[in-house]
Amino acid sequence: MLFDAVKKKALRKAVESSVLPSVPSEFNYQVKTIGILSEKKEQAMVEKMIDVLVKRGISRDNIYVLYYDSSNSKADERALYVFKLRDFESSLKTSNESLRVFVEKPFDLLISFYKSDAIPMLWGTSQSKAKFKVGLASVTSFVNHFNLDMNDLDAEIYVKLLFEYINIFKH
Repeated sequence: MLFDAVKKKALRKAVESSVLPSVPSEFNYQVKTIGILSEKKEQAMVEKMIDVLVKRGISRDNIYVLYYDSSNSKADERALYVFKLRDFESSLKTSNESLRVFVEKPFDLLISFYKSDAIPMLWGTSQSKAKFKVGLASVTSFVNHFNLDMNDLDAEIYVKLLFEYINIFKH
């Protein structure tokens, strides 16, 4: 547990010292690739979100999801597309290939679909190479370019509002 506290402190320092690059000037808000970072317990909601995104014309093959599992359970230890605090070393290097690939992928849009300030998820958002990052206003806001103010996680409303704002940004 003490080692987990050290890792969290190092991750928090990395998040707080990260600088959110501005949206690239050549970015035209045409969304083709999407990364979704969420808590594992929200998996059903994320599946609904994917369905809504596909209905909006995003190819399912261009939607990538990574879940954070805060449990101490050994179950799903090697599950693809899931990461845990134990996947980090104190040097902030990670042994989790899915996490490394996810943060390095230059998505057009990163959806940070979580409502808690869990440091590992904030780290994932802050380290992501996504061109445009969107999250929830209830979460630390400086890791995203834009935040939606929602009381509850609702995939349909989130996607609807998100694309309304993206259309405004386009003009």
